[in-house]
Amino acid sequence: MDYSDAGAECEIEALGGCEGSNPEQTSAQLARLNQRLQHESQRYSESIDDLLMLYKKKGLKISEIKKTYKAFLIDCMLVRLHVLRRVKFDWNASFFQHRVGFGSMNCNDHSIIKIIYH
Repeated sequence: MDYSDAGAECEIEALGGCEGSNPEQTSAQLARLNQRLQHESQRYSESIDDLLMLYKKKGLKISEIKKTYKAFLIDCMLVRLHVLRRVKFDWNASFFQHRVGFGSMNCNDHSIIKIIYH
């Protein structure tokens, strides 16, 4: 027994075998499979290497977009923190003005507070 024949037999059995088929049926089935292979090859003309390169490019583009989005989220959080800090500062300044009573001390209302803030 030749090993190449055994390999071919194993492959045929793995594909569903050819028991109960005559050579004409097997030849017709092979012709249909070859025709389907050629049709699919024409339909999808890209090679595997081209598809892999395209996949890598798309992956890099997606990772760059994710980094940009993450940086944007961080910037948004920093702006929000700054706004919250400013609101808290304005509230504290207002409270301090009412508590100390700048009006009776003859001072400009916001000048001292703004100097402290900046």
